[in-house]
Amino acid sequence: ANLLGLVPVILISMFKDLLEDTKRHKEDAIENNQRIQRVDTVSYGFTDDKWSNLRVGQLVKVNKNERFPADLILVKSADPTGLAYVETVNLDGETNLKHKRAIRDIQEAIDSPSDAATLCGQIYCDTPNEHLYRFDGMADVSLKGSEYRYRYRLDYDQLMLRGASLKITQWVYGLVVFTGKETKIKQNDLKSMKTRKRSRMEIMMSWQILIVVAIQML
Repeated sequence: ANLLGLVPVILISMFKDLLEDTKRHKEDAIENNQRIQRVDTVSYGFTDDKWSNLRVGQLVKVNKNERFPADLILVKSADPTGLAYVETVNLDGETNLKHKRAIRDIQEAIDSPSDAATLCGQIYCDTPNEHLYRFDGMADVSLKGSEYRYRYRLDYDQLMLRGASLKITQWVYGLVVFTGKETKIKQNDLKSMKTRKRSRMEIMMSWQILIVVAIQML
């Protein structure tokens, strides 16, 4: 009799978790199917692509009020000084705008999508982590019209995070550095799932259910 009373509780809990997982998968699918302008290295112009197709090393254009599809390094801003203003309310709840600054030499070397398509080099940086305000890296790049490679230090001032949105600035070019589950917002989601806080009532009920199941088994 006790077992018959316990089974519905477990089934309801399983059904509730199923609904939450299904809702989360639908939201992820909608987000991943959003469109973005990507710099095409074949046509030397823009091509329309989905967020889910982005790969590390690609260049994308994000317009004013649009959200960033991945963690990006700012390489070009519509502002002549290389400044861009970012809203991170979806990440940390802060409504004040944060400013980002492109490296001057790269900002000045890129005048069009065709220039961006010729930018080549490597990025050395931290492995994916959940620290929203920390980023250390190095850009080893070759600039337009130069036979030499240059190295520039990268930090949080150049990093634009997935989930944040562009404000005031008309548009920016960003270099994809982390995508999907490797972005900082997703790393935080994974960490919160692993260390999810439970109330004392939940913990107590879990132990009581285990005790009841153990007694039933005996």
